[in-house]
Amino acid sequence: MTGLTANSDYGMVDLSWDASTGADNYTVYWTSSTGAYIDPNDPSTYDDFTTVTAPATSATATSLISGASYNFIVIANSYFGSSPPSNVANATP
Repeated sequence: MTGLTANSDYGMVDLSWDASTGADNYTVYWTSSTGAYIDPNDPSTYDDFTTVTAPATSATATSLISGASYNFIVIANSYFGSSPPSNVANATP
């Protein structure tokens, strides 16, 4: 996964990324613990997530705390498994 970008707005962050060949869907994870690693298999490492169906390559994280800094990653999912995490994108709504 590559190309994750985050653009903030009041209480939300718009995210976009490069398409991954063969992806069925994408899962975006975020945390306000900006120094921590996000492990998709460990819910204690992220605050929330959203899943979007391919071919869409964008999502909006909502209900965020304005003024708080958030880190985001995205993972592509398919019948064959999941991709490694994308780059980390940071935004402050």
